[in-house]
Amino acid sequence: TLHARLQLIRTQSGFSCWAQRFEVPMDDAAVEALLTTILPRLETAIVETMVADSRQSEGPDSTSAQLIQAMGVLSLKGWNRAAFAEAEQVLRDLLKHDPDQPIARAYLALILGLGSRIGIFEASATLVAEAVAEAERAARGH
Repeated sequence: TLHARLQLIRTQSGFSCWAQRFEVPMDDAAVEALLTTILPRLETAIVETMVADSRQSEGPDSTSAQLIQAMGVLSLKGWNRAAFAEAEQVLRDLLKHDPDQPIARAYLALILGLGSRIGIFEASATLVAEAVAEAERAARGH
């Protein structure tokens, strides 16, 4: 059996945010199996920590906290209709209050385009046009 222990530690405080032990049967695919077991859990732990930290340090309604929340939704909740819709709504709310956010526009374009492409959202000419327009606005820096 191949064993691994991982910890996610805040460097400023030394506080452990997350720790987990993993075991996979020892064979030729052990390292790959270990990575496919660890990476999704580690990604979730990192995103949860980022969201919590941004809300605590800047407040839940800050632009960066909302952006991190929108970007983390798919990691935390999976690629499904509810998660895509939540990310879309967070980004639309953010852009309504702070329209000069090219990263938020780029991520909205990604959510709309990808969601349309993989069947999360109903593909329509209007939705695709909006995704392209948001991407172009992001590329121009606003």
